[in-house]
Amino acid sequence: MSIYQPSREESVSMGRIAHCDSAGESTSRLSDECRLGLNNLYYMDGTHSQDRVQSAKEHLKGAVDDLHSASKAKAAQFQTVVEDTWSDAQSRAQTWQTEIGAYIQQNPTKAVLMALGVGFVFSRRLWK
Repeated sequence: MSIYQPSREESVSMGRIAHCDSAGESTSRLSDECRLGLNNLYYMDGTHSQDRVQSAKEHLKGAVDDLHSASKAKAAQFQTVVEDTWSDAQSRAQTWQTEIGAYIQQNPTKAVLMALGVGFVFSRRLWK
């Protein structure tokens, strides 16, 4: 009784999944792995069917685990980018608030007249 051994092409494709750079690549690789596993199940002869089914299950489980780890890594990368962007936006807003406060303290009359003008423009736009 022989045990199902994946072909060289199948082994190489499994190795590539672990090195995917993006979740999209991992998804397409998982699709290929699922198609390969289903083809193995469809074209098997009845003599070693249980071994092949078990091997195909393990093969697909490995592909799903690889996709899961690639997705987690990409999510962590996105989280880092979002946190950096949020921190940058907060610091910019704080800087603008400080600059506007300093301008108002240095030019109170101009600030009041500008606020009245902006309020007038907004009121005219809202009533149209």
